[in-house]
Amino acid sequence: MDFTHPTYVILPIKPPVADQVLRIRERYGHPSPNPVEVTVAGSSGVDVLEPDQDPAAVVQALERIAASTPPFQTEFGEVRRFPGTHIYWLSLKDEAPFRALRERLKNSGIRFRPSPFPYHPHCTLQVRERSEEEAAELLRLRVPGTVVFDEIALAAEVVRENRPVEARILWTARLTGA
Repeated sequence: MDFTHPTYVILPIKPPVADQVLRIRERYGHPSPNPVEVTVAGSSGVDVLEPDQDPAAVVQALERIAASTPPFQTEFGEVRRFPGTHIYWLSLKDEAPFRALRERLKNSGIRFRPSPFPYHPHCTLQVRERSEEEAAELLRLRVPGTVVFDEIALAAEVVRENRPVEARILWTARLTGA
């Protein structure tokens, strides 16, 4: 394992809620087969992992965090759009556990590239320009159900012809809170 490709720390979302998100992505032509997840390091607030660090040390730090973080749950809120972009995303009704985990990652000794964007825990739905009608339709969507977060993972972009085509899971651990 190495971090030469952009590498993120994520919280995977499992079925049946993940299936609902995948159906929305398919309906609106989401361009990549990325996992259904909430990124805690790699998109905003804290960017991807610095590539020149020891993967074993990163995994050890993540294992300590996983062992001391109990599983948690929340529900999705409304669909939002990042200003000035074509990125539509599901908000989370309770952001506190994501923000706390992100702070622990920032203070873990793992090195991340800086990000100029504020952190908004979310699950991405669509990254493409839409007609006004489709945009309004997306913003009205809701994904019901409780989402249980009991796993943390490292995911890296798979790059072909200098373009990211998907994210691949490199490592996972259960959140146990022991």
